[in-house]
Amino acid sequence: MKISHLRAMVEMMSPRRATAAALAAAMLSSCASATIEDAVPQGALPSGPVDTGRYPNLNIPRPAATEQMTGEERAAMLRELTRAREAQKPEEPPNAAAEEARLRRLAESHGEEVLREIESGSQ
Repeated sequence: MKISHLRAMVEMMSPRRATAAALAAAMLSSCASATIEDAVPQGALPSGPVDTGRYPNLNIPRPAATEQMTGEERAAMLRELTRAREAQKPEEPPNAAAEEARLRRLAESHGEEVLREIESGSQ
């Protein structure tokens, strides 16, 4: 693209758009030359595995990160959680046959009411 075409395009842009385009171009060009080594401090990058000439001893027990729970604490917590679970159980469902009969009666009465309302023309 010729420089005269670029100038014509910039002249057609509003000053705000021209500024935004210039800033975007500057930011994109700065990203192209940056590397990860430039952004991270020198000691932070891993240097890779180090050969010590020996196998690591995996039999050393690791120390616990925090104090461990005792058996009594575990039992108390389980009792508390069981009580909470029991408190959240839903009620027993009503008798299925009685519930079905109730719903059928409701449907019949509701259907009649709606038909009367439709036939009367009021809503």
